[in-house]
Amino acid sequence: MQPMTLEELEKKRLAARRSYIFYGILNIAVLATLIVSTLQLGLVVLVLSLVYYFGLARPDIKGFARDFRVSNIMNTLPREMENVVYHGKGGLDRDVLLQDKLLPVKPGKSFLTFHKVTGESRGMKVELCDVTFQVEDLSPKAKAQFASGCWVRVRLDRHTGQRARLVSRNMITPGIQRPWFQENTEFRPMEWSESRVDPEFCSYAPEGKLPVVSESVLGRLMDLVEYTPGSVAMGLEDDLLVFFLCHRFVAAKDPSLKKPLTQEQLDLNPLPELGYILKIATACRRMDSSEDSQERPE
Repeated sequence: MQPMTLEELEKKRLAARRSYIFYGILNIAVLATLIVSTLQLGLVVLVLSLVYYFGLARPDIKGFARDFRVSNIMNTLPREMENVVYHGKGGLDRDVLLQDKLLPVKPGKSFLTFHKVTGESRGMKVELCDVTFQVEDLSPKAKAQFASGCWVRVRLDRHTGQRARLVSRNMITPGIQRPWFQENTEFRPMEWSESRVDPEFCSYAPEGKLPVVSESVLGRLMDLVEYTPGSVAMGLEDDLLVFFLCHRFVAAKDPSLKKPLTQEQLDLNPLPELGYILKIATACRRMDSSEDSQERPE
């Protein structure tokens, strides 16, 4: 999908606004008809109003929002990546995200993905989408909890030989995430003995092994944490990096129909955290994949 210019989008906005206003007039006509005329005539006007909304007004409004979103993505993400492609409203395959085993995600209809975008950076393939999911809580009387944000996968162009998961304590409480990891994965709690990392994250590694992760990677991860207003989870699976940024999204919010669009809106990066993520990936590429994981001390 190709981006539109500001002028083209403004024409779409005006068309959508006219459709929205006329739909409002039809709704007023429905009420007026019900008051001063017969119920049958009021129902006829109501049917016409609904036909107009679903046939003309809604497609205009949704089309404008879609075109703005695509244009915003294509205007901003190429600053961080090459070969950026917006694949539509559908997100990444849910089975792939579940296989990442990054978070206690409850499978089923409570797990939704939206707005898939792909690209490349320094030979690394990048995939990202927005997700909403229910947290899997193993407690029998647990209340349903949901999380929304951006899921990012970066395929490195070399192997690291390392495996780890780091989940912010503020995103999902340790009392939920730790039992889930122990029940559903081979990952067990670990500590980095690093003053900034351990207070922020609950960390996990395969039992009996500590991952060898450079200080540069951990430092850039903490830079991401300090920058983003949301919480962060990161998984390292050999040549695959996976991130979840809670309350951060690749797709911009629907623009207002009332006010003219500005170039500033069109050029506003919805996910500046991607630049930090790619710096973490670059630091991972520099790690020596020949290093073996350290044995966990008894």
